[in-house]
Amino acid sequence: KLIAGDNWRKLLEILRRENEQKDSLLMEMFLSCMPEKFTPELKKYLMDSCLLAASKKDCSCLVRELDQKFTLAEWLRLALSDSTFLQQYIDKAASLCQE
Repeated sequence: KLIAGDNWRKLLEILRRENEQKDSLLMEMFLSCMPEKFTPELKKYLMDSCLLAASKKDCSCLVRELDQKFTLAEWLRLALSDSTFLQQYIDKAASLCQE
């Protein structure tokens, strides 16, 4: 499985090292293999990472927001092309989740 366990993070690191990551054939090949939706493993990783800095309620809301607003490939493209995307989205989603 391409994204089983820790493999997806290892692949992201390889992609980040590519100078032309936005247009690289390697990135497109990788993203074309991604499932449409966030996998349970990735949701767990996101939740566990979030819980280091936020409440369970806020983290659940954030993971749900990501899952509803993006396909996995869209989210990865944005996260790879803009290093500030994830933090900005987390900040925005955190304020939405407080409402």
